[in-house]
Amino acid sequence: MSEYWKSTPKKFCDFCKCWIADNKASVQFHESGKNHKENVTKKITDLRKKGIKEKQEKDEFDEEMRRIEEAALEAYQSDVYKNPDMTGFEVQQKVEEVTGEKIEKECDWYEAKSDEGHIYYWNIKTQATQWEKPAYGYFTLEEQQKRDEKPLEDVKKNLVSEEEKNDKPKGIKLSKPTLIFKKKVSKEEKKVVSKEEVSTPIAYGPVPAGDPYGGWETRVKPMTDQAGPVDLQLPQTDLEEIPVPQLHPEKRFSFQTKVVNSLGGTAEFKKRRINEETKRNVRTRGED
Repeated sequence: MSEYWKSTPKKFCDFCKCWIADNKASVQFHESGKNHKENVTKKITDLRKKGIKEKQEKDEFDEEMRRIEEAALEAYQSDVYKNPDMTGFEVQQKVEEVTGEKIEKECDWYEAKSDEGHIYYWNIKTQATQWEKPAYGYFTLEEQQKRDEKPLEDVKKNLVSEEEKNDKPKGIKLSKPTLIFKKKVSKEEKKVVSKEEVSTPIAYGPVPAGDPYGGWETRVKPMTDQAGPVDLQLPQTDLEEIPVPQLHPEKRFSFQTKVVNSLGGTAEFKKRRINEETKRNVRTRGED
């Protein structure tokens, strides 16, 4: 049996960037070394710093995206509050441009005007009324008028077309064509015709609820010029006169300086005599 030479296996250390013998003793000796431990600590510190930096960048990105979304939501809410129909109006315009047909919006809220001139909104299904604008759109007074005028125009067109058909004679051949001249209509006749064509005004607003006793009627009592004073029927009270206090003038005081006359002679002060028997507690030189 022939002999052959086999090299010792080696292992690469990722922390120290060097090759070591791949055996248990060499690996333990290398890992217990000071240089290897410092490289491991340095690698862990770098990874931790890198992770913290990536997390900060991610948090900043998320915060920026959150601010953008909040700003967009606030702008959308303000647009909806100012004009609720604006969001659907743009989509409706695009559809009309593509199809070339106008789409009638469907909503249950209608704009109405009270007798005092105040504008309010009412629901045709629930008969509910409110002062605030509905969030999902409503029919304005102009749109309601246009919507009501369309069927009247269609009916007029149909009537005119039927009259033209009926006026044409069937099965009769004219020998000579007759010329019909249009009669000039004066301004007064136009006004009369326009007044006749105007139909009764359409009332907008909720249908009033039925009342078995009838509605309320306001009655104003006529005011007469010779009307006397109105008796309010107030309770009578006895008024007592309260005497007004009289103020007396303040007394004036005069101040004078007081002068003391001289007593005469000189002032003498008596000296205090110290009793010899009572000595002070003072040390003298002779004492030890």
